[in-house]
Parts: sequence; structure tokens; C-alpha cells
Amino acid sequence: MSIKKTGSFGIGKAVRAYKLAKSSLPVVIANNSKNHFSQGFRQSGGQTDASRGGWQRRKKDPKGAQRGILIGRKGGKMWKALQVISSTFSKIEVGILGIAYAERHKEGLDGMPQREFLGKSAQLDSSNRKIILKELNDIFKR
Repeated sequence: MSIKKTGSFGIGKAVRAYKLAKSSLPVVIANNSKNHFSQGFRQSGGQTDASRGGWQRRKKDPKGAQRGILIGRKGGKMWKALQVISSTFSKIEVGILGIAYAERHKEGLDGMPQREFLGKSAQLDSSNRKIILKELNDIFKR
């Protein structure tokens, strides 16, 4: 005597969910990363492992008013230029394009204090890992 169970065992649903996640998850991770680094501009640093504790304070401007570091009073071009460059399953890239002085600030070149606004972040890695694990758990619960 043999006992058999036939059917798909939900594999078809899991495969469809995986294919959907393969295209949507990189976008979610890229946007989470962009938001993480944007927060660094609002907090004047602290979003990368190298910038823990924040960026070096700036001098007061001539009128005596203190303003945000790298955000600026007139538009914050660097902060607004932060964007998702690529979000595919094989490559997720967030960066600033078209701002000539961005590298000088990030690397601390030409006598400027280093203010790393993009870089390695254990906090971001942990956040992205949680997103990925949740998505994988959701795939197999469907």
C-alpha cells in the first residue's frame, strides 16, 4: 500500500512571489539606502561608520546665524542631488551626480574637513538585511 500526496505544494506561488521580489526588492533597498543617507544630511553626519558622532561643525556665517552643514541656507544642492543611480538585483547604487564639490567634502580635500555622507554603514546593512529577511519570510508564507 502506498500513500501519495500530489499537488504543487505552493511552489508555483513561491516562484511567482520570488520573481516579483527579484524586481521590487532592489528598489525598496535602494530607496531605504537613499533615505538613510539623506538622514545624515539632516543630522549633520552620523549615518556612515566613519562619521559616527557627526561632522565637524562649520564656522558661523558672517551674519552670525548657524545653518546646517552641507544643507545650506539657499537650496542644499548636494543633499537634493542624492539619488538612486541603479537598483537591479545585481547592483544597487546610491550617489550624488553633477555636484563638482561633493567629492571634496566627502574625502576632505583642499583643506576642507572630511564630512563623509556616503560610505559603509553597519546600521544600513542591518536595516537592509531585515527588509530582505522579511521579504523572504513573506515569500514562503504565501
